[in-house]
Amino acid sequence: MAIFHTAPIGIDVEKIRPVDIHIAERIFSDKEYQEILRKPREEQENYFFDLWSLKESYVKAVGKGLFQPFHSFSITPKNNGEIIFACNESPCRWFFKQYNLAEGYTLSACTIQAQFPEEVTLMDLEAIEQVI
Repeated sequence: MAIFHTAPIGIDVEKIRPVDIHIAERIFSDKEYQEILRKPREEQENYFFDLWSLKESYVKAVGKGLFQPFHSFSITPKNNGEIIFACNESPCRWFFKQYNLAEGYTLSACTIQAQFPEEVTLMDLEAIEQVI
């Protein structure tokens, strides 16, 4: 059974690939960049793309796309799955969830509702049309 909701939502999927970690200095908040540098080298790219995906999901949810600079808000994923969000807007009440989609990919969702499904169900367009 599929569950759909009417709340604004942003979803982003990123393929984890080699990246110059130091571009995060001009893209992300200083706090996020410093956190990337504190990670062991072998974890930095995964963390970079976790942040990128979380940030993309937020700017999509609020409808601003890349007009919302990534350094204007901070996201801190915790080891327990909690995600801490800090922004200068009011209200700053958004919720995030990350999913294991497939090896080498990160999927993030952002919405104003605190409830998320436990897992993602991949569906093709025909299957979605049958549910709607």
